[in-house]
Amino acid sequence: MSDTPEIPYHHQLKNRFRGYFPVIIDVETAGFDAKKDALLELAAITLKMDGNGNLHPDQKCHFHIEPFEGANINPESLKFNGIDIHNPLRGAVSELDAITGLFQMVRRGQKDAECQRSIIVAHNAAFDQSFVMAAAERTNTVQSAIKAGYSEKYAKADACKILDNPSVAEYIRELSEKAQDERIMTAKERQALLSDIAKDGKNDPADRIRAVDTLNKMTGEYVAKIQAEVKTSEKLSDVFAQIGGEGLDE
Repeated sequence: MSDTPEIPYHHQLKNRFRGYFPVIIDVETAGFDAKKDALLELAAITLKMDGNGNLHPDQKCHFHIEPFEGANINPESLKFNGIDIHNPLRGAVSELDAITGLFQMVRRGQKDAECQRSIIVAHNAAFDQSFVMAAAERTNTVQSAIKAGYSEKYAKADACKILDNPSVAEYIRELSEKAQDERIMTAKERQALLSDIAKDGKNDPADRIRAVDTLNKMTGEYVAKIQAEVKTSEKLSDVFAQIGGEGLDE
């Protein structure tokens, strides 16, 4: 019998997103037309999930990309994103190399997570997906997929769906926000924690005073700032009484 604890069903990436493997991407372009304007930069990151169901960054890739032959270059777009397409320090690669690198990373992550298909997550995901898929089509999607390690059968049947269905991104975002919300302490929880600090005689007196002060502010006990001068001869209970914390034991 294995000593490894079983991971809850919904704390597994393949189950959390209904078999989809989330791939967060961002692109920089030379315009708005995915068919005619150049894709200049592509960055992507995959996610992994720990045993508590929290998402963490996993694999990353980033490419500066050479404009494809005949691509439109909108000067206003370059002015906006600040990209100098003629700067040799960009280290730009071909669309084929960039798309192949992306597919390789996605394939590894999707396989490790035991997911069935990958899904783009992005701000304005339809825009980013259109440029990625247009580049994949220009570089021959099937060959890019095969070069990335997909089987020829899969590549021919589903290469155009390797990164699919951006509408699911909204569902992923909602689940992620819900998970974040569940980890945020409620007002009552914060008050309970501060109360425990204030009541615990083992804590530093200054910390206990600050806890009471914060509690009073949270609950509206006083509006104006109250300053209490603490003398060495004063009892801690007297100090608490000055700032409204009556009834606390030393």
